[in-house]
Amino acid sequence: GADDRVRVRAANIDEKRADSGLISTTRTDSRSFKLSIKNLHERQISFVIQDQVPVSNNQEIKVELTAKPQPTKRDIEDKRGVLAWEDKLNPDEEKVIEHGYKVSWPAAKSVVYGR
Repeated sequence: GADDRVRVRAANIDEKRADSGLISTTRTDSRSFKLSIKNLHERQISFVIQDQVPVSNNQEIKVELTAKPQPTKRDIEDKRGVLAWEDKLNPDEEKVIEHGYKVSWPAAKSVVYGR
């Protein structure tokens, strides 16, 4: 739940779309995010941050996850693409999570992001 003594910030770092290849062109869509969490309490706290990345239902569409640090859990509650980072923060400590994904597919096809 909400806690005035815990500060969480999320930012889009980068967003790119590109085509590559000479004969069989591949299209890519890459996105990067930065999440930061800071403990303003005078005691240690535990936290869980959840986020999500796209998942493919077609083997021609590839999704690569990039994350630093890697998530501690994936596919939360059997929901594909839902990630979680669990950790502890000491008083006045801040942690940063950088993550993103790259989706690639044949240029002759189109990709639709859905829910």
